[in-house]
Amino acid sequence: MIEPRSTREELEARQQARGDISIDTVSHYKCFENPTATTEEAAFALWERYPDTYSYEAFPRSTRTVQEVKDLLCTRQ
Repeated sequence: MIEPRSTREELEARQQARGDISIDTVSHYKCFENPTATTEEAAFALWERYPDTYSYEAFPRSTRTVQEVKDLLCTRQ
């Protein structure tokens, strides 16, 4: 079994220190907490966890934007 390199708390502390939410937060949630969650379900769970910090839309929007960039880069390589 592969052990995570960082705990959820450490990942969240780094994200909060940067002052942003990225695909890492959503993917880490899906990886460490609920592997069967969709992006929207993960975004909702994170929004419930941080209701005063980020809007719900920030979670899926950042996730989709990063995925679009990754897809674009894959087609250019």
